[in-house]
Amino acid sequence: MSWQEGLLRFVCGGILVLAVSWIGKGKNPHLAGLAVLFPVVTVVGYYFLSQTLPAAVLRQTVTLSLLALFAVAAFLLTCYCLLGRISIGWTLLSGIAAWLIIAAAILRLTDHWL
Repeated sequence: MSWQEGLLRFVCGGILVLAVSWIGKGKNPHLAGLAVLFPVVTVVGYYFLSQTLPAAVLRQTVTLSLLALFAVAAFLLTCYCLLGRISIGWTLLSGIAAWLIIAAAILRLTDHWL
C-alpha cells in the first residue's frame, strides 16, 4: 500500500467520524446510527482490493462480507441489550466480544466453502 492510499483511507475514515459526530449533535441524533453504517470504508477498501485481486476472489470477499452481517448484528444486539445496564465501555467491549465470536464461527464455517 502506498502512502497516498493510506492517507486516502485515513481521510475517508476521519470524514465519517466527523459526519457521525455532527449528525449526533443535530436535531435528529438517532440518524447517527444510520450514518455510522454508511459503507465509505467498505467502498474504499473494495476499490483498492479490485486493483490487486481478480474478480472471482473479490466476489468471495464480498460473499464473506455479506455473511459478516451476522457479526455486525450480534454486536448491535449486544449493545442494545446492555445499554443502560452497564457502563458504555463494558457495553462496547461486550459487543466486540460478540462480534469476534460470531466472526470466528463464520470463518470456521466458510473455511472450506470459500
